[in-house]
Amino acid sequence: MEGQAAHHLGRVLRAQTGQLYELSDGEQVWVGRIE
Repeated sequence: MEGQAAHHLGRVLRAQTGQLYELSDGEQVWVGRIE
């Protein structure tokens, strides 16, 4: 993840290492873990 989306996840949502997030493009959903 890069750019504005990465900034939002790290600074606004305060993502921490090991957390799981659901990511979607409006059609598909993926699960991602912060490393």
